[in-house]
Amino acid sequence: MVKHIPWLFYLTGLAVFLLDQVTKYLATQGFFPYTTNTGAAFGILQGQQWFLIVVGLVVIGVLLYYSHEHQLALGFLLGGTMGNLVDRALSGFVVDFIHAPFWPSFNVADTFNVLGVGLLLLDAFARRKR
Repeated sequence: MVKHIPWLFYLTGLAVFLLDQVTKYLATQGFFPYTTNTGAAFGILQGQQWFLIVVGLVVIGVLLYYSHEHQLALGFLLGGTMGNLVDRALSGFVVDFIHAPFWPSFNVADTFNVLGVGLLLLDAFARRKR
């Protein structure tokens, strides 16, 4: 994957977090339609805010522990996790504003979480083939 660059993990995480929060703010100010989700992906675990907050904090701890590896992918995951965690902690729900046909609504944080996992999977498959 990407060669080790000091601070890439933190800068990527911060950039994703800020982009996520700005876009959610714009959605809630009426720039585009949005929905709220008190659960996790695909609406599972509705109303389990404390559990989801604890899981988010644990995920951030694990990402920080491994931050020296796969910095870009883990930075994407850090920013996405922090974005949704802040929403849950402050509002009790996550703002979703990207609407695609035949798919539940999602947001920038969700997008970068998927990209981060995708990069990790691509790297794992590439290493396996060597």
